[in-house]
Amino acid sequence: SHNLGVIIIDPDGALPEHMDQSNGLLHSEVWGISEDSRGQIWLGTRAGINIYDPIKQEIKALTPAILKSENYRGFQGQIYPTIKEYEKDKYLIDGIHGFTIIDRSIYEMTRYCTDQWIALAIRDFLRDDEGKFWMATGRGFAVYTPTLNQMKFIPRFSSQMPGNLARGIVDDGLGHYWVATNRGLLVINP
Repeated sequence: SHNLGVIIIDPDGALPEHMDQSNGLLHSEVWGISEDSRGQIWLGTRAGINIYDPIKQEIKALTPAILKSENYRGFQGQIYPTIKEYEKDKYLIDGIHGFTIIDRSIYEMTRYCTDQWIALAIRDFLRDDEGKFWMATGRGFAVYTPTLNQMKFIPRFSSQMPGNLARGIVDDGLGHYWVATNRGLLVINP
């Protein structure tokens, strides 16, 4: 929503419940929502991330201070739209400068590519068998190789990229990655 929080609907319950900054969220502007393998709901807001546990009926907060490293050159009003569990208890959270991986199994959080301006969000990603992250971003399409600490872009407005925004990525299981852009498809043979 835009400054209206979220509505929680229990299909077996009576009326929907409204949750916003006044009753637990870090901010009422919610840009991303994802359910993890534990059944917890991750909410990316303008002021950080809330994790709602429907079983315990409690909400936790990951503030920008927790999510940023000391050398992070972010700015106030960070938006966290993409929160995705790519493996059990391992999450990727996007950021304007780089992204964060949280490994809940060992209580570790690591920031990557803090000097890279990914801007306009990582809209979608997948992780291949070699551990590379293939990312649809607002700057085009990017591949991050953790072992080399290297980010490569197929930039927007280039001859290889049919649009200026990469919106989603799908592995077809036949050796191709299909990237949806705002002006057509990009097919990659990794």
